[in-house]
Amino acid sequence: MFELPAAAFDRAALPGPAAQPGHRRAPGPPSPQAASAPRTLDALLAARAESPDATLLAGCTDIGLWVTKQLRDLADVIHLGAVDELKRIDVHDGRLRIGAGASLTAAWSALVAHWPQLAEIAERFASPPIRNAGTLGGNVANGSPIGDSMPALIALGASVELASVRGDDACHWRPCTWATDKPR
Repeated sequence: MFELPAAAFDRAALPGPAAQPGHRRAPGPPSPQAASAPRTLDALLAARAESPDATLLAGCTDIGLWVTKQLRDLADVIHLGAVDELKRIDVHDGRLRIGAGASLTAAWSALVAHWPQLAEIAERFASPPIRNAGTLGGNVANGSPIGDSMPALIALGASVELASVRGDDACHWRPCTWATDKPR
Protein backbone atom coordinates (compact mmCIF):
# COMPACT_ATOMS: atom_id res chain seq x y z
CA MET A 1 0.00 0.00 0.00
CA PHE A 2 1.21 3.53 -0.85
CA GLU A 3 4.17 2.30 -2.87
CA LEU A 4 5.24 4.57 -5.64
CA PRO A 5 7.23 3.52 -8.69
CA ALA A 6 10.95 4.24 -8.55
CA ALA A 7 11.80 7.54 -10.21
CA ALA A 8 15.07 8.01 -12.04
CA PHE A 9 17.13 10.97 -10.88
CA ASP A 10 19.13 12.73 -13.59
CA ARG A 11 22.14 13.93 -11.59
CA ALA A 12 23.91 14.97 -14.81
CA ALA A 13 21.26 17.66 -15.32
CA LEU A 14 22.36 19.39 -12.09
CA PRO A 15 24.83 22.27 -12.33
CA GLY A 16 28.41 22.09 -11.04
CA PRO A 17 29.62 19.69 -8.38
CA ALA A 18 26.08 18.56 -7.51
CA ALA A 19 26.19 16.58 -10.78
CA GLN A 20 28.87 14.26 -9.36
CA PRO A 21 27.78 10.94 -7.86
CA GLY A 22 28.00 10.94 -4.08
CA HIS A 23 27.84 14.75 -3.80
CA ARG A 24 25.92 15.75 -0.68
CA ARG A 25 26.77 19.39 0.05
CA ALA A 26 28.97 22.19 -1.19
CA PRO A 27 32.56 21.96 0.11
CA GLY A 28 33.14 23.53 3.49
CA PRO A 29 32.79 22.96 7.19
CA PRO A 30 29.88 21.06 8.69
CA SER A 31 26.75 23.13 9.03
CA PRO A 32 26.72 25.06 11.33
CA GLN A 33 30.02 25.16 13.22
CA ALA A 34 28.62 27.27 16.01
CA ALA A 35 25.23 28.78 16.69
CA SER A 36 24.08 31.39 19.16
CA ALA A 37 20.71 32.93 19.94
CA PRO A 38 21.25 36.15 21.90
CA ARG A 39 18.22 37.49 23.79
CA THR A 40 19.09 41.21 23.92
CA LEU A 41 20.38 43.72 21.43
CA ASP A 42 23.56 44.21 23.47
CA ALA A 43 24.19 40.45 23.48
CA LEU A 44 23.52 40.33 19.73
CA LEU A 45 25.96 43.14 19.03
CA ALA A 46 28.60 41.42 21.17
CA ALA A 47 28.03 38.09 19.37
CA ARG A 48 28.33 39.84 16.00
CA ALA A 49 31.53 41.59 17.06
CA GLU A 50 32.93 38.23 18.15
CA SER A 51 31.84 36.47 14.92
CA PRO A 52 31.67 39.13 12.18
CA ASP A 53 31.38 36.55 9.41
CA ALA A 54 28.54 34.58 11.00
CA THR A 55 25.32 34.14 9.06
CA LEU A 56 22.52 36.17 10.62
CA LEU A 57 19.35 34.10 10.74
CA ALA A 58 15.89 35.53 11.40
CA GLY A 59 12.93 34.15 9.44
CA CYS A 60 14.97 31.61 7.45
CA THR A 61 12.95 32.22 4.29
CA ASP A 62 16.10 32.86 2.23
CA ILE A 63 18.74 31.05 4.26
CA GLY A 64 16.62 27.91 4.34
CA LEU A 65 16.73 27.89 0.54
CA TRP A 66 20.51 28.32 0.56
CA VAL A 67 20.74 25.08 2.51
CA THR A 68 17.95 23.04 0.91
CA LYS A 69 18.18 24.18 -2.71
CA GLN A 70 21.76 25.40 -3.14
CA LEU A 71 23.18 22.76 -0.78
CA ARG A 72 25.28 25.38 1.03
CA ASP A 73 26.90 24.64 4.35
CA LEU A 74 26.70 27.41 6.90
CA ALA A 75 29.59 28.25 9.16
CA ASP A 76 28.70 30.17 12.33
CA VAL A 77 25.05 31.21 12.74
CA ILE A 78 23.56 33.92 14.95
CA HIS A 79 19.79 33.58 15.35
CA LEU A 80 18.01 36.93 15.77
CA GLY A 81 14.56 35.63 16.68
CA ALA A 82 14.93 36.00 20.46
CA VAL A 83 15.93 39.70 20.36
CA ASP A 84 12.72 41.53 21.23
CA GLU A 85 14.28 44.96 20.52
CA LEU A 86 14.49 44.02 16.84
CA LYS A 87 10.78 43.18 16.69
CA ARG A 88 9.52 46.52 18.01
CA ILE A 89 7.28 48.78 15.98
CA ASP A 90 6.48 52.22 17.34
CA VAL A 91 6.15 55.89 16.52
CA HIS A 92 8.99 57.94 18.00
CA ASP A 93 9.55 61.66 17.37
CA GLY A 94 6.87 61.59 14.68
CA ARG A 95 8.50 58.72 12.80
CA LEU A 96 7.28 55.17 12.33
CA ARG A 97 10.08 52.86 13.49
CA ILE A 98 10.03 49.21 12.42
CA GLY A 99 12.63 46.89 13.88
CA ALA A 100 14.55 44.71 11.46
CA GLY A 101 13.26 41.59 13.22
CA ALA A 102 9.60 42.53 12.84
CA SER A 103 7.74 39.97 10.75
CA LEU A 104 6.65 41.07 7.32
CA THR A 105 3.04 40.70 8.50
CA ALA A 106 3.59 43.08 11.42
CA ALA A 107 5.69 45.51 9.38
CA TRP A 108 3.19 45.75 6.53
CA SER A 109 0.32 46.13 9.01
CA ALA A 110 2.10 49.10 10.57
CA LEU A 111 2.90 50.63 7.20
CA VAL A 112 -0.70 50.26 5.99
CA ALA A 113 -2.01 51.77 9.24
CA HIS A 114 -0.02 54.93 8.46
CA TRP A 115 -0.24 54.83 4.66
CA PRO A 116 -3.48 53.07 3.58
CA GLN A 117 -2.36 53.41 -0.06
CA LEU A 118 0.05 50.53 0.63
CA ALA A 119 -2.77 48.05 1.35
CA GLU A 120 -2.67 46.45 -2.11
CA ILE A 121 1.11 45.99 -1.99
CA ALA A 122 0.86 44.49 1.49
CA GLU A 123 -1.87 42.11 0.36
CA ARG A 124 0.16 40.90 -2.63
CA PHE A 125 3.46 40.70 -0.76
CA ALA A 126 4.57 37.07 -0.54
CA SER A 127 2.46 34.20 0.76
CA PRO A 128 1.06 34.11 4.32
CA PRO A 129 3.72 31.63 5.54
CA ILE A 130 6.52 33.84 4.19
CA ARG A 131 4.92 37.03 5.57
CA ASN A 132 4.62 35.42 9.00
CA ALA A 133 8.13 33.92 9.09
CA GLY A 134 10.15 36.46 7.11
CA THR A 135 11.34 39.78 8.48
CA LEU A 136 11.50 43.21 6.92
CA GLY A 137 15.18 43.44 7.84
CA GLY A 138 15.91 40.15 6.12
CA ASN A 139 13.98 41.20 3.03
CA VAL A 140 16.05 44.36 2.69
CA ALA A 141 19.38 42.87 3.78
CA ASN A 142 19.17 39.99 1.32
CA GLY A 143 18.43 42.36 -1.54
CA SER A 144 15.58 40.40 -3.06
CA PRO A 145 15.99 40.45 -6.85
CA ILE A 146 12.30 41.29 -7.37
CA GLY A 147 12.50 44.35 -5.17
CA ASP A 148 9.81 43.32 -2.70
CA SER A 149 9.70 45.96 0.04
CA MET A 150 12.36 48.32 -1.27
CA PRO A 151 10.27 50.37 -3.75
CA ALA A 152 7.70 51.22 -1.07
CA LEU A 153 10.39 52.01 1.53
CA ILE A 154 12.28 54.20 -0.94
CA ALA A 155 9.06 56.01 -1.93
CA LEU A 156 8.38 56.69 1.75
CA GLY A 157 11.87 58.14 2.21
CA ALA A 158 12.77 55.42 4.71
CA SER A 159 16.16 55.37 6.36
CA VAL A 160 18.10 52.64 8.13
CA GLU A 161 19.38 53.05 11.67
CA LEU A 162 22.70 51.29 12.22
CA ALA A 163 24.22 50.00 15.44
CA SER A 164 27.30 48.13 16.64
CA VAL A 165 29.25 47.60 19.83
CA ARG A 166 31.13 50.77 18.85
CA GLY A 167 27.95 52.87 18.83
CA ASP A 168 24.90 53.62 16.72
CA ASP A 169 26.86 55.52 14.07
CA ALA A 170 29.84 53.17 13.74
CA CYS A 171 28.22 51.26 10.85
CA HIS A 172 30.09 48.02 11.61
CA TRP A 173 26.98 45.88 11.67
CA ARG A 174 23.42 46.92 11.47
CA PRO A 175 20.31 45.70 13.19
CA CYS A 176 18.03 47.98 11.25
CA THR A 177 15.13 50.22 12.08
CA TRP A 178 13.19 51.90 9.33
CA ALA A 179 12.08 55.37 10.11
CA THR A 180 9.85 57.44 7.89
CA ASP A 181 8.66 60.99 8.39
CA LYS A 182 5.07 62.15 8.59
CA PRO A 183 3.03 59.14 9.65
CA ARG A 184 -0.66 59.79 9.16
